[in-house]
Amino acid sequence: QALKMMAEDTSLDGFYRQLAALQIVMKKFDSTNGKELLENLETLVSKESPVQAAAIELQGFAHLKLRNVKAALQAFSSVVKHPSAPQSMRVRARAMLETLSSSK
Repeated sequence: QALKMMAEDTSLDGFYRQLAALQIVMKKFDSTNGKELLENLETLVSKESPVQAAAIELQGFAHLKLRNVKAALQAFSSVVKHPSAPQSMRVRARAMLETLSSSK
């Protein structure tokens, strides 16, 4: 509940609201269907923000839950190219691209 309150609290800086929204998705990732996850991530991936790369990475995994490998490949490719993605995230995204490409 605290994360939801933070995500909706307009008195907080946008970064903290977006971070809370991302944490909400992460906490429910295993127990939520891919379509709902993608809907929850939409606002986080659609605009440039400090959490955008992480949201795109989660979007890739949500696509995999839906067995949409093509969309997952696009998401992980976006993470690799994202200017603010941390190096560790880019490495993880490259590994996913290699794994998914070799399993075709």
